[in-house]
Amino acid sequence: MTTAASLCRPLAGIRSTCPGTPQSACPGATAAPREKPETPPQAGDQQKEQTAQRICKLLLMHAQLEEELLYPAARQALGRNDLIEEAKVEHASARDLIKQIQGMDPSEELYDAKVKVLGEYTKHHVQEEENELIPQLQQKGGLDLSALGRQMMTRRQELMQQMGVQEQQSA
Repeated sequence: MTTAASLCRPLAGIRSTCPGTPQSACPGATAAPREKPETPPQAGDQQKEQTAQRICKLLLMHAQLEEELLYPAARQALGRNDLIEEAKVEHASARDLIKQIQGMDPSEELYDAKVKVLGEYTKHHVQEEENELIPQLQQKGGLDLSALGRQMMTRRQELMQQMGVQEQQSA
């Protein structure tokens, strides 16, 4: 049986790089250091910007994957569904915030706050999918979630190449 976690596996790189998630792979993305860093501010801002840009790319890829594959399949299986409609609104909000972040310098006043809010939006979005949408799809039946997961993995690899995103190396 396909679980929510296995269907969301194509999105694992997204969740593991989102600020505010327990599995965060972004050093410094979820909490400010208690002591002053020893690196010059420019170096810290550069790392912060690289991390935020990676998060933004992965989230844009996540939204595209869901909009191309998951939501059409879910709509076909479930019919009109409030969770799918809400997810589309969440994607639009995230895209707006991503555009703002991408147009900012990391030293600007609201940069950190916007990255943090984007992480909170994403955490909420993923929880709704894993705890509500995927279980509804499992219960309804008629949708091969394993095949959908494979399609999503294939498309994820294509998008990663197109966007120039490398797989995150685990420590």
